[in-house]
Amino acid sequence: MAQSRFIFMAQQPMDTKIGSNAIDMAYEISKRHEVLYVNIPMDRITKLRNKEEDRDFLKRRKEVANGSRKPLEKIRENLWQLTPGITLESINTLPDGSLFDKLNMWNNRKLSAVILGAVQELGWDSYYLLNDSDMFRGYYMKELLNPSGFIYYSRDNLREVDYFKKHGTRIEPLLMAKADACVTNSAYLRDECAKFNANSYDIGQGCDLSAFDPSISHERPSVFPDTQAPIIGYVGALIELRLDIPLLEELAKRAQHLHFVFTGPQDAAFEKSKLHGMENVTFTGPCKPTDAPQFVSHFDVCINPQRIHPMTIGNYPRKIDEYLALGKPTVATLTRAMEMFSDHVYLAEDADGYLAAFEKALNDNSAELQEDRRKFALTHSWENSIEKMYEAMRSVGLSI
Repeated sequence: MAQSRFIFMAQQPMDTKIGSNAIDMAYEISKRHEVLYVNIPMDRITKLRNKEEDRDFLKRRKEVANGSRKPLEKIRENLWQLTPGITLESINTLPDGSLFDKLNMWNNRKLSAVILGAVQELGWDSYYLLNDSDMFRGYYMKELLNPSGFIYYSRDNLREVDYFKKHGTRIEPLLMAKADACVTNSAYLRDECAKFNANSYDIGQGCDLSAFDPSISHERPSVFPDTQAPIIGYVGALIELRLDIPLLEELAKRAQHLHFVFTGPQDAAFEKSKLHGMENVTFTGPCKPTDAPQFVSHFDVCINPQRIHPMTIGNYPRKIDEYLALGKPTVATLTRAMEMFSDHVYLAEDADGYLAAFEKALNDNSAELQEDRRKFALTHSWENSIEKMYEAMRSVGLSI
């Protein structure tokens, strides 16, 4: 395979503190090809507000702006990050239409000039453009960067998120239509993309499961409850948008013989929920991503009680692979994206289904089932996912 070059735009910058498909993909692509990863620049409102949670984000970009940090930095062989020192205008509050489009073009031109400067510094004369859902900052980039090919990646139905809905309802379908190929991490999102671009492909989801190794022994976390009851556990952000709080409240109320453990940061809805007043429920607080295997290893049954709405119904649940990689019996809400897990996960549609699945998961567990779960999870590698992206590119005539 001849070496190619990719400009990668994404919603998550390389200096984010949370996990990111885009960053994982960039590292995987850079094993064989050159990648320029474009960090999102400052915008006017974020810069003026200067909130505590944005300080690290702003610090790096201000250092680039004042010349104390180089915008282009090599991360490893074949992989560079570009941190623009520019400030884009904050335009999301504008009415949808021509004024938004004109100012968005202004922002795109400003950012494209920085990207082209980095491309020149790297000595690239041709490259592909890969855009992970950066629908506004990347809307005009096919025209401005003139790539050899343009691939749009969708991993969430962002048009259902309030921030993106106002302009994204119009903008994202138009951007999808511009792409030579759209690639997604679920069949549901592939079908959504196919409404606007016939060249849409499900490339699955990758996951780095090296830390989720059942042969590694972990001490029981000190924040776990002192109980002999089976532990029903969840690790991840506890937010109302994604998780079904009424379902969890009903499960904890009806299953007094089980203890529910939730590990992760809570939003206001979770903090106010009835779960906090229940004796068989423990909130451990957040854990470091590197500590997640320790927590999961001490769950008897893992859960993903997803709230179903257009934003979540097609989401690929990365945490399911993490649960399965440790061989854990898992119960999850039935969604389109979860159908592919049906041979390895107990799927439920309501509280009765969950309660029946808990009993089955606790009573039917075996070493053979644990090994089958792990083998299935390990097929969801970034290597496999990116190879499917290359196949999609070849299908539309892009050489790679």
